[in-house]
Amino acid sequence: MPNILWQDRKRFLGMPITFTKYSMSDDRLFVKKGFLNLATDELLLYRVRDISLRRSLGQRIFGVGSVIVVSSDQSTPTLELRNIRNSEVVKEMLHEQVEKTKIERRVRINELMDADEGAFLYHGFEREISREEFAKRIEEDTLLEVLHKVPVQKGDVLFIEAGTIHAIGKGILVAEIQQNSNVTYRVYDYGRVGKDGKKRELHVDKALDVTKRAPVSKDGSHYPHIADCGYFTVDKLNLDGTTMEKMSGRVTDASFLSILVL
Repeated sequence: MPNILWQDRKRFLGMPITFTKYSMSDDRLFVKKGFLNLATDELLLYRVRDISLRRSLGQRIFGVGSVIVVSSDQSTPTLELRNIRNSEVVKEMLHEQVEKTKIERRVRINELMDADEGAFLYHGFEREISREEFAKRIEEDTLLEVLHKVPVQKGDVLFIEAGTIHAIGKGILVAEIQQNSNVTYRVYDYGRVGKDGKKRELHVDKALDVTKRAPVSKDGSHYPHIADCGYFTVDKLNLDGTTMEKMSGRVTDASFLSILVL
């Protein structure tokens, strides 16, 4: 069962007498509608892009308001928590929880611009391992034996969620798009040394706390984009001089558009 942080009903004249229920867990927002026939909408919080509050004169009179949530979810791009109590408090609570889940799920995408024959990336584990085995393999320099090796070629795209161990092999040129974050925990460095002749610092204890120690599961929820999350959307357009193709999207004051020509 999800850990419910907040719940309420859509209210009529300030009273909770409708069959529309709202709730928020650690990582999801739920809207349940109906009495005999029940329909449920579910939104992952890390996909939320914008949250706004609307309170008309009538809503203020009855002590309610509406919170509008815009996301990158294809099935539920806009979700409205209509006529809820303490709408300002709920908006702030939702905003804080969204930021928390985004930090926990720091994401990036690697698109390979070029790759030598036989090139590969490390992405997740071959099998699930324990925290104790993870720590032991780091200490004994045998970590590579349990990492999942992904053969790659030019044009491949890899979506990497926060907490996923990964490394780029030799002979690869990548275009990396990621959430704005300076947090990287290094657990293996191939024995390399810095300019001072010393090995670079490892962050073993912190990595043990946050690393997902299981194989990466495939996620097809990005379609029709090659990557889509709460931080960015990536589309790829092949220009062959003959094909006509149209793309659409939305850029607001809180976002920007970047075009990378390869």
